[in-house]
Amino acid sequence: MSVISGSHLNLVRARKALEKAFKERNWDALKETDTLLGESLNEAFDDAGRNTVELVQEMEKVLRTYAEMVAALPEDAAASLNTLP
Repeated sequence: MSVISGSHLNLVRARKALEKAFKERNWDALKETDTLLGESLNEAFDDAGRNTVELVQEMEKVLRTYAEMVAALPEDAAASLNTLP
């Protein structure tokens, strides 16, 4: 079992917060967590003690999350247009 650095743990937490905000369609929280995720990514990549293999695996999860968000945006936009008066 490898030791996970603090920066990696912060990255995981930020990704999970982004996933939660998206699942709840909480756009304000999504904006905040997107910014936090970017900061966490920078911190994790700059961490001299990073585990590169685990960091790449986490990045794959981050990219999947963004892919799900992009795929859902047309549906969300269409749904919001249908609710206009």
